Amino acid sequence: MRPILLTLALTTLALPACERADTREVKALSAELDRARRHRDFGNAESMARQILKRAPHHDGAWATLVEVRLQMNDVSGAEKVLNEWRAGARQPGTQLEEATGDVALARQDEQEAILHWEKALGPDPKNERVLRKVAELEHAHRHWIEEDTAWSTLIKTRDSADARLKRAIARRQLHRWEDAIADLQRARLLAPENAQVQEWSQRFERLGKFLDEIRELDASISSSPSDFTLLGDRALAFLRAGDPELARSDAEQARKLAIWAIRPKLLQAIALIELNRANEGVDLLVRNSIRLEQLKGCRDGADAR
Repeated sequence: MRPILLTLALTTLALPACERADTREVKALSAELDRARRHRDFGNAESMARQILKRAPHHDGAWATLVEVRLQMNDVSGAEKVLNEWRAGARQPGTQLEEATGDVALARQDEQEAILHWEKALGPDPKNERVLRKVAELEHAHRHWIEEDTAWSTLIKTRDSADARLKRAIARRQLHRWEDAIADLQRARLLAPENAQVQEWSQRFERLGKFLDEIRELDASISSSPSDFTLLGDRALAFLRAGDPELARSDAEQARKLAIWAIRPKLLQAIALIELNRANEGVDLLVRNSIRLEQLKGCRDGADAR
């Protein structure tokens, strides 16, 4: 009886030591995994992740890495397979699982599903910078300026940065929140005066500033008469003169929808596309690629219509 008791006692004492050794090993492997991910060494990252999961099957960071590696290899079905295995073994869906589910949904081009899961990830972790950035960038791609502004604002409250300030300034420019956009740009310049993008946008805002009084007046008029295609054309022209063909294109497109028979919106849209190096998108406008802003002098559809 005594040898059996002694064996049990030794086994009981040995278990915590084994667990401590495994914990130390997982920590060491996790550090290697983090380094591999930072250096985008996905082959080594995958190897580290699999070694971790042998010792810690519920390690979310390792599962997230396997999904990321599959997506980097454009293996969406492989990423979905990993995700399903992860979800099946998870005690409950955590932040990283929801984020990865959103990433896979985006890779499938199911953007609504991606936003849904990223927002679930933000529920318990509302200051997650990585997820907030993903949400903001996807909203930007879909021209959802208010939602983009909200995401950058949350990120800035978490950690202020020149990049986030600049991105929010660009979104607020789309919303015609001029003072707020300029304030964000000034903050970005303070945080990163040598940043190339900050310098480029500073020059663009400087050119825009010369026409802001006129644009503000047009903003107020259009707010009162949103269906006035002539006013929209006037503002598109102001944006072209200010060197902002992107905003000019938006107004010209809206003016064209309101007055499909009008010539001026087509010309303004064509010029904006030419200046954006996207002339091929305006083939249906039937406008020569050689047209330039100077040729629009005196062209005003409101007057022509009368």
